[in-house]
Amino acid sequence: FKLANDVLKEGGVFFVDTKNLGWKKFQEPDFDPEPSHRWFETEDLTDYAQKANFQIERVSGFLPRDNRIVAPKESHTIFLLAKKQS
Repeated sequence: FKLANDVLKEGGVFFVDTKNLGWKKFQEPDFDPEPSHRWFETEDLTDYAQKANFQIERVSGFLPRDNRIVAPKESHTIFLLAKKQS
């Protein structure tokens, strides 16, 4: 996040997508997440972005197969869209 902030111009847009540790499937007793993925909470992404001086524009879930934005808990994928502040 800091590196992205260092290379972006003021007003530049930063987009990151990753795996969602807050996905509702983690509540299922037999769920076995893919061990090769790195899983993050939405709160972690927003915290990292704010500490790197980004203005958060949007944080949400995304269903890649459906090409649809959903609530974070509804998807294994989350994204953060942020803008570099002055």
